[in-house]
Amino acid sequence: MARMTEQEVYFGTSPVYKTGEDIDGFIQRAVYHYKNTASKKHLHGWLEDYAKSQGYESVGDTLECFCVYAKLLLDKVPVTQDYITELHQEIAKRAIKEEPKQDKPKAEHTPKRKVLDRTWITPFDNLIDDAFATGAGTKDFKVFDYCLSNNLTKGQTKEAKASLEAILNEISDYKNDPDLTQAYGIYSDKRIKQVTNVLSEAVSDLSRYAARLDASAEAGKIRNGKNSTLSDVVSGIKCMPFFDELKISSIKPDKIVGASELYVYDTEHRLLRYYKALSADGLGVKSAKVIGWDEKLSFVRTIRKPDEVLPLIINGTPAKTLKQIKDLKVVEKPMKTGMMSGTLILLRAN
Repeated sequence: MARMTEQEVYFGTSPVYKTGEDIDGFIQRAVYHYKNTASKKHLHGWLEDYAKSQGYESVGDTLECFCVYAKLLLDKVPVTQDYITELHQEIAKRAIKEEPKQDKPKAEHTPKRKVLDRTWITPFDNLIDDAFATGAGTKDFKVFDYCLSNNLTKGQTKEAKASLEAILNEISDYKNDPDLTQAYGIYSDKRIKQVTNVLSEAVSDLSRYAARLDASAEAGKIRNGKNSTLSDVVSGIKCMPFFDELKISSIKPDKIVGASELYVYDTEHRLLRYYKALSADGLGVKSAKVIGWDEKLSFVRTIRKPDEVLPLIINGTPAKTLKQIKDLKVVEKPMKTGMMSGTLILLRAN
């Protein structure tokens, strides 16, 4: 081993491996540097770096041998040349150097992996950012129109809706969760309310678009002959055939399919349901539900004098009928369901 200078003994030298340096010289420098200026963690790191620099495959095993060697030097245990030779042999035995890796021959024709286009969801991400930043949605971005013009699939619609609903769920009760409080606590209550309104409206539009897809799919089944008859499609619809108290009867359920609007009377609660179709495809039927109706334009109203109002619906023109219903001084509520039951009279379908 090379003799160290007085300065190297007292202050140590940087234990960076020098090209061509043997193990003995490197470990001796690392040990002396450790004794004067560093910690055991540093020593361990230097030895590990050395093992990796030499290309040893089993760095852990090699490092163990190096540490034994270093400990002997630290404890000033006399080390004979035979022992050093034996230790070198053990290192060679336990840590075989890696063989140079050969590049695999490239295939002449490697099929390109299809990259899924995710740009469709960017406007929804921007909508969230804008809602938190300004309290308003993205300017000129209409969710329903965007879905319609870009022909979003049912899966894409579901994914976008789920991402918005996840945020709505978080901000609805964020003050009771320390982690969420840290994330959303920087916003005022007013801003949180604004964000809730923006995202809720977007979720509503996505629901409308999803309902439109369902209605179009059902209509497509009829056009393509996948259902043998229209009667098969509407077989799950339940209604009251005749209401003796008012002497009114239900229209045939098959009139619902393709209709632009539908009037239904709830005989149990004296409620009038009005369904407005989302698109030119009209309303659809799925099992016992009416589908494809616009959540914003459809409504429910209480009828105080059904014996006077219902004949107007049955016998009036479409435009005049809707105006008369709108003119009634009763509270209008949003439509919540398209489920039909045995207490309902199907009044009219246009």
